[in-house]
Amino acid sequence: MIDFLIPVSKSVLAHREILPEGVLGKHIAVHSNKGELPDLTNVKFALIGVKENRNDVDYIGEGLCFDAIRKTFYSLYPGNWTHNIIDLGDIDKGETVQDTYFALKSVISDLLKEKIIPLIMGGSQDLVYAQYRSYDSLGNMVNVVNVDSNFDIGDAENTITNKDKQSFYSFRHNFRNALRHANASDWVLQALGAWDKQKSVSDNYGETEWPDQLSEWVEKIEYPDLDLSHLYVK
Repeated sequence: MIDFLIPVSKSVLAHREILPEGVLGKHIAVHSNKGELPDLTNVKFALIGVKENRNDVDYIGEGLCFDAIRKTFYSLYPGNWTHNIIDLGDIDKGETVQDTYFALKSVISDLLKEKIIPLIMGGSQDLVYAQYRSYDSLGNMVNVVNVDSNFDIGDAENTITNKDKQSFYSFRHNFRNALRHANASDWVLQALGAWDKQKSVSDNYGETEWPDQLSEWVEKIEYPDLDLSHLYVK
């Protein structure tokens, strides 16, 4: 994991020194020296920046810097919790985007094995795919909750970008099972999952999409065995 991480910038470290006692920045263990990670014992959350945005369709060559976010985050006062936080620094762009995916997947996998929850600052939204694949080594089924105006992972045959087709294709098996449990009809399954089917002449008549009705079916989806209680602050 340490091979993929670069330390927090000197600008952020200098800002941290002048912060008042009691703020988060004074309590967060920080990766400040190359090759020397802070102790991960009893750490609950790990902050990571990922400087990858080349698959953003609006990418024009600009770089990413998370210093402003870190300085603001460090300046906040902690709430009523006892969990320890660590800032592991950043994952720089690889030679290719796939190299960055591999680095992010490796780092998150190592953190998950230590039962540490990663807090990731990106980059473009295609990084979600690398995050998802980091669970491969755990051997458990993964349920995904997406909070966004769009669900940006679409056609599995094409390169992932931040403006892919808006379907649930990439997580289709869990999603289709949930729709079936909600007694969704075949046309709802086809429309929401973006599956192709053998069309008949009658399929060309009438409206092909009913957004309001499809939205109602999405709201009926439930994952009764999905336990997120470990994410709640008690």
